[in-house]
Amino acid sequence: MTRLLLRGVTLASTLALVSGCAGNPMDPYSRLTSLRLLAIQSEPVVPGPGETTTLTPLLYVPDGQSEPELEWSWCPFPGDPDEGYPCEVTEEDFGDLDELREAGIDVTLPPLDLGTGATLDFENSIHPLLLAMLCSGMNSLPPEVACPHGFPVQIKVRVRTDEDELVAVRTLYLGYAPAEFPNTNPELPGLEMKVDGEWTEVSEDFDIPVKRDEENWVRALVTEDQAESYETTALEGEVLTVRERLYISWFVETGDTFFARTGYIEDVASMEVLNENRWYPEREEDYPDDTAELVMVLWDDRGGTNWWRHTFNVAEEEK
Repeated sequence: MTRLLLRGVTLASTLALVSGCAGNPMDPYSRLTSLRLLAIQSEPVVPGPGETTTLTPLLYVPDGQSEPELEWSWCPFPGDPDEGYPCEVTEEDFGDLDELREAGIDVTLPPLDLGTGATLDFENSIHPLLLAMLCSGMNSLPPEVACPHGFPVQIKVRVRTDEDELVAVRTLYLGYAPAEFPNTNPELPGLEMKVDGEWTEVSEDFDIPVKRDEENWVRALVTEDQAESYETTALEGEVLTVRERLYISWFVETGDTFFARTGYIEDVASMEVLNENRWYPEREEDYPDDTAELVMVLWDDRGGTNWWRHTFNVAEEEK
């Protein structure tokens, strides 16, 4: 029952696709058939004042496409998602900040255009007092911003190959005070596959094929300690100690997995629910290639992200 409930829940991710070719509209979201940006990891997850975080994208590029080029930008107040997340403010829109300037506080914002590159180094150079003021609301600025883990800004990346193009955005939280419960990216060390009734870890030289048009049991190797504990304040003002929720999004080049997403919620859904899945590769007439990639994206509900990917051999079931 827990699995069925989790399957029906929409999981909110910090990564959103803005535009780009989606491949065959009949394919499920978890099927990899076209250029995709599946995740963006920040390390550290929440950069503190003066700290630089490295943003690393997880791309799927189909065979035959050129090397992708990435263009990065950021925005402190993004607009309507239905309009492509336009940036609604510039530095001049931040109102009258002369009092802060006279107090010697630097209120200069980084340029919105962050340049190109396979990864991005983004410095949290905004003065922490200004970020704190933005989180509490200021006149002449957009409405008060929710700051559960820091001040949220939008990171936007445009990915281009000679054959395709897409734009994606990710929320990045900027810390403005020392983090009492800092988040770290969860670890996803690998995957096991059930072979002849026994769980076998998938190594780099793993050559046992997955079977076409058959049920292949797979199991991620995420451990319970990856769900970190932290304190949060309830609506009534009560301080609670809670554990992170963990989710895995499953992507494959052929067929389907039984669950597109799996999750761990303390006292609700166990680590077994998070880790176990089944993969059903297509028949040769529907997918003629003899290899297929499986990608797992692990993320927590505080912005931590990691992933694991492997290319498997695929073969018909021996009769």
